Amino acid sequence: MCKPIFIIRFPNDVENERLNSAAESLAKQGLYEEYHCLVVKDQFRVGEIKFECYNAPHTEMEFKELQNRVISLLSQNQENK
Repeated sequence: MCKPIFIIRFPNDVENERLNSAAESLAKQGLYEEYHCLVVKDQFRVGEIKFECYNAPHTEMEFKELQNRVISLLSQNQENK
């Protein structure tokens, strides 16, 4: 069974350092063990971070929990900078 794909799309105005930092934080938290993760800067995205998940046998509630987990992780990482 292959792992699901989890994509985090940052807005275009985000600095590359933040993208790298986010990817490192996800790796430290073990998210890469559960998902294939892609952290990207979306040139067509303005404002908020968008989350997508493919090939995942999860419910909508589980996806929301994953989103909240990642948002919390990213905000903690941003505060530590």
